[in-house]
Amino acid sequence: MIEQHKVKILFTAPTAFRAIKKEDPNGDYCRKYDLSSFKCLFLAGERLDPDTYHWACALLDRPVIDHWWQTETGWPIVSNFLGLEHFPTKPGSPTKAVPGYDVRILDTDGHELPPHHEGDVVIKLPLAPGTLASLWLADDKFVSAYTSRFPGYYLTSDGGYKDEDGYIFIMGRMDDVINIAGHRLSTGAMEEIIATHPSVAECAVVGTDDALKGQLPVGLVVLKAGATDEDESIEKELVQMVRDKIGPIACYKTTAVVPRLPKTRSGKILRGTMRAIANGKDYRMPSTIDDPTTLDEITETFQHLRGVKKG
Repeated sequence: MIEQHKVKILFTAPTAFRAIKKEDPNGDYCRKYDLSSFKCLFLAGERLDPDTYHWACALLDRPVIDHWWQTETGWPIVSNFLGLEHFPTKPGSPTKAVPGYDVRILDTDGHELPPHHEGDVVIKLPLAPGTLASLWLADDKFVSAYTSRFPGYYLTSDGGYKDEDGYIFIMGRMDDVINIAGHRLSTGAMEEIIATHPSVAECAVVGTDDALKGQLPVGLVVLKAGATDEDESIEKELVQMVRDKIGPIACYKTTAVVPRLPKTRSGKILRGTMRAIANGKDYRMPSTIDDPTTLDEITETFQHLRGVKKG
């Protein structure tokens, strides 16, 4: 499309580039086309892990703009700019809040957190122009869902942190924070580590119920084309990587190699649905799912893991 239509700007989800990286790890196919018209790549819709960011930058040799927003806001909350001051990038962060948004990080009691402490990502009211004003025929639900938890703030339901320079790091939905023996840990942080393994194309970490520790993380990984690693060796290496970066407190011990992950048609990984499957709970088939058979595959994977654990 870029070559044929002289495309200057492309906007897609990080999953699209992880899918390309899986099939063509060295980016050889890209070099067959004339990309001289191409100026910039925008990625959003889900967390852009640093490994995918670096891969896209090296492949395209163009600016890669990571930006974060929500359907409710209508336009980016946190982003770098091509037309305004361009901030130095920090892989894993879409940089700083754009004009119109006052983004804060709060703890469970509504107190603002210091740098590098992960919590609820909120926006101080009033919201910028162009955002949602209510929910259709559901004003009460609008208040309860977005503004009642932290009065004076819009609740994004995403978790993350700021660093000492004010850069914002979105680590994933707050539902993806798991409680391991009283310690709240981000599955997004574990995914960020796993994604750096040279044989891993994409991954997802979900929390599974555990009678002793409350929850335990389980990793699902899709390997790059041509990867020859044995599943057991990858599992051992990933356990050590998470242990080195986060510590033994993460209790990361289980990895399953799968052919693909369930996603929406726009490329978002269905982590919430996988979490329900992992814990044997009922779930509703998402209307936006790309291929329903992937859920059967994931169900079989978790059934196998439960059987191995019991054995």
